[in-house]
Amino acid sequence: MTDVTKLIRMFFSTLLFVLGLFLFMKEILEIDTSITAIREGWKAEDTVFYEQYIEEEDVISNAKLIASLFHELEYDIEVNGYLIRKQEHKAEKIMDYKIEATEYRKSYQYNTKGNIERIQYTSIR
Repeated sequence: MTDVTKLIRMFFSTLLFVLGLFLFMKEILEIDTSITAIREGWKAEDTVFYEQYIEEEDVISNAKLIASLFHELEYDIEVNGYLIRKQEHKAEKIMDYKIEATEYRKSYQYNTKGNIERIQYTSIR
């Protein structure tokens, strides 16, 4: 009789384990589906969740401005009315940009959706 009870106990233990594993996998799949739907919704909205604003960075030196031009640009830049397009920018052209040896005030130009369209640098002096 003990062999039969062991067999029944083993059967129900295995059944319970498989059922638990099935429910666990089902929940993981539902969570993954929810996360995917949320991400797709965010992409469709093109929402900016957080944009850091540091007041001390409003005024920068010409050295920092030139140093930033050695990297690939994320946005178009305007320096004292001279437009530098991100698609046409190359580090070799920096000397042609007429950057004066002074400090610059940094401001942002936004599009209608609130995303940054252009960074503007205006000389202070």
